[in-house]
Amino acid sequence: MITSNESSPGARLRTAMLALLLSFVLVPVCAFIGGSLVVGEYEGASGLLGYLVTIFRDALRGRWLAWLLILAPVLIVGTWFITFRAIRHLSTRDEKQDN
Repeated sequence: MITSNESSPGARLRTAMLALLLSFVLVPVCAFIGGSLVVGEYEGASGLLGYLVTIFRDALRGRWLAWLLILAPVLIVGTWFITFRAIRHLSTRDEKQDN
């Protein structure tokens, strides 16, 4: 259950920062490991480091697939937040109409 402290702007900021950290670090590392297990060894330079450099270089060049990979957790958390906020808004509006 969400308390007033958990829905504070500071808590939301911490959640957003955690999602960004996961986006920029954990997701590319998991993609590298998963790809290595499924497809085989990464053929680029320097293994994981080379993979990370390639992803961030592609992101700086504006390649949308690199940005989608990097920002996936932020998009998921944002969608989750908006959905639950809309549900909460609709349920309180329905309660007010019933009274």
